[in-house]
Amino acid sequence: MLYPAYYDALRRLAGDGDLTKRITQAVVGSSALSPNAPVAAFTDAVFTPITAVQHDPANPRRTVFRFLIPQDRAVGLVIREIGLACADGTIVFRRVRQPIEKTADMEFGDRFQIDV
Repeated sequence: MLYPAYYDALRRLAGDGDLTKRITQAVVGSSALSPNAPVAAFTDAVFTPITAVQHDPANPRRTVFRFLIPQDRAVGLVIREIGLACADGTIVFRRVRQPIEKTADMEFGDRFQIDV
């Protein structure tokens, strides 16, 4: 689900080049609230840098963000929600997923495909 902060971020970036509004981070959390819960619903949030941003030349409205949480981060967290955040920490996207427990012997990676 996209939130108003996402559109505000796009307007600020397009309007005045505010680099703090670029999407640079992924966030995971443990909240079991519904997919329509507000961004503030993130529980036990862990932020990690975006590792790749890909644009689909055949569909210019599509952007894919990839991230990876290393073995030593978020250990023991039952990941139920993932999202994207701007450089200033503003969370602009959240979705709920099937729970997965992050253990010390695993990396956790995912991708977001967004059509704007």
